[in-house]
Parts: sequence; structure tokens; C-alpha cells
Amino acid sequence: MGTLMPTRLALACLALLLVPVAAHAQATRDESRLVFTVGGGYAFGNDLWKVPAQPFVDGPLVDILELERTLANTWTATLAVTYFKSPSLGFTLDGTLINLQQNDSCRLLSGSGSPVAPAVCDSIDGRTLSAMSAAFSVGAIYRVASRAVVSPYVRLQGGLFFGALSSTLLTSEYD
Repeated sequence: MGTLMPTRLALACLALLLVPVAAHAQATRDESRLVFTVGGGYAFGNDLWKVPAQPFVDGPLVDILELERTLANTWTATLAVTYFKSPSLGFTLDGTLINLQQNDSCRLLSGSGSPVAPAVCDSIDGRTLSAMSAAFSVGAIYRVASRAVVSPYVRLQGGLFFGALSSTLLTSEYD
């Protein structure tokens, strides 16, 4: 039992000396080639359009309406995949969902006595339209110093937006 302890100690010391050499020999400076990105966001709404003086003709009577459409604040969700073919050149594909919401308003600026104009304006005012929309894009990325701590890059991307809401169509339903 007395000779077994120095042998184990000698083997343990030898193993500790070889560990850094083995780890250094395994370092191939690999880097990720496939990157998945999941993101969420918040889009702030804004005015879309405003018609300050829209004539509304009801036979011989003419009224003036002020019409406005705004985009409401909403959320977004994104999934992106980037594949680097080489250390510097990569290709990307993005998909984004947007909960698009439009708010309409109407004011009767001048009344001619038409019973239809106030009913039309009331049916438009305060109406909210909402639909899920999607954007898809593809592109290329070029990294200047891919292995550096800071790696500047240039990205060129283009895509399509698919939405079920018209930003210009305005209709009214009244009794």
C-alpha cells in the first residue's frame, strides 16, 4: 500500500501537465455558422392620413366631413435565421408578425340638414380595424473582422409585406 500512493500522485501530476497541451491542441477557432434569432418588439402608432375637408353629397345637400386614420401602438414578433457560408459572408432570412390595428375618426364640420351625413360619420367615428400582418425578407451580410471582439458588418436586405387591411379604403354602414 505504501508504493501505490506515490504512483497515483505521480500519475495525477503527469495528467495535470498534459491537460493544457491537450486543450490547446483541440482549439480550432471554430465559430458558429448557423445563427437563430428570436425577437419581440413594440411599434408605436402614428397618423396615417387625414382629409380635412371631404365633401359628402346627399342629393342637393352637401356636408363637409373631416376624416382621419391612425395606426395604433402594437406588438411584433420576429424569427431570423442567418447562415455564414464563410467567416465573412452570410445569408439571412427573416419573418416578422405584426398585429396591425387602424383607428378611424370622423367629424361633421358643416351640416346642410342631411339626415344621412351624421349617420355616416357616426358609423366611421371610433371604428377599429385589426388584422395580423407578416413581413418576410432575405439578404446578405458581410463581416469585416469575424473573429475580432468587435466585428463591423454590412447588411443588404429586401422583402415583402403582406397585410389584410387597406390603408386607404374607408367605408360606412348606417341605418
